[in-house]
Amino acid sequence: MRIRRKTQSCLNCGHTLDQIYNYCPRCGQENNDRMVSFGELVKDFFINYFSFDTKFIRSTKPFLFAPGELASLFISGKRASYVNPLRLYIIVSVIFFFLSTLLVKESLQNAGVQLNLEDQQMSATATNTQVDSLQTKSLGFAWHELSAILAEETLTNQEALDSLKTYTGLEIVINGYFGQHFFTQLRKVARQDLEIFSAYVLQNMPVMMFLLLPVFALILKLLYMRRNVLYVKHLIHGIHLHAFVFFLLTLLLLVYLIFDVSQVVGSYVQLTVNILMLLYVYMSMLRVYDQHWFKTLIKFTLLSVVYFFLLIIFGLSETLISFLIF
Repeated sequence: MRIRRKTQSCLNCGHTLDQIYNYCPRCGQENNDRMVSFGELVKDFFINYFSFDTKFIRSTKPFLFAPGELASLFISGKRASYVNPLRLYIIVSVIFFFLSTLLVKESLQNAGVQLNLEDQQMSATATNTQVDSLQTKSLGFAWHELSAILAEETLTNQEALDSLKTYTGLEIVINGYFGQHFFTQLRKVARQDLEIFSAYVLQNMPVMMFLLLPVFALILKLLYMRRNVLYVKHLIHGIHLHAFVFFLLTLLLLVYLIFDVSQVVGSYVQLTVNILMLLYVYMSMLRVYDQHWFKTLIKFTLLSVVYFFLLIIFGLSETLISFLIF
């Protein structure tokens, strides 16, 4: 549902306009006044991209309970009746990554409180026993000491390296532009709260996943080469699959955010979500490509293995790039 604030005259050429005109018949400019408050722009965004119209409601049942049916309907040409797959993907992924950021911040805050308590206890123990060696310190306590050296702004890179050598006894040599830049970025991260850097990495994850979508579709294209299916159809199918995975993961995050879940219960919940994801993808492949269940199982297994390794590669690459440009 596109919102237009129509004017009585064209803002570009001044031609008088009736309310039925979406575009000026003289110059072609859209009949839409965009000079509104920030609050109105935000409101329009949510109405345009998150409105639960009849398309969205009609798409819910096949999307959730009939794996592959929504993709098949859209591929067959029934596009006016169902929500656009890219729009569906954006809505679900935005909610997922928003909740992911909240959960990461909450986890890091809890970990920070626990680490501070451990540091205080270790400091007291070290003072009472007068033991200062690195081997007797906890990992968290040692990292605090190391990060303090890295974060010290008055030290040059070489002076920071010398201090690290004095503290750890290890000879660290940084050569070349990349090495110097890497160490500079490491010190920059150390000066920031870990929560800030983690949020920055997570903030770039949607871009990574969006770039992974065409690669996922290419894998499907290779698996079904003999079917002579257009690449765009694999892409549509892949978008629907990723949207459902994000939906399940969103439910998982809500469980962790709302309820005080124990480690045992959390493990069972995660296992259930993983099984549902795998079943959904397999059943969706059965429906969309209409192939024998055993052949589909083999291709599903190959798809899962290849995608798992790609996910690791893309994730590590995204983290490294985020680190280098942080």
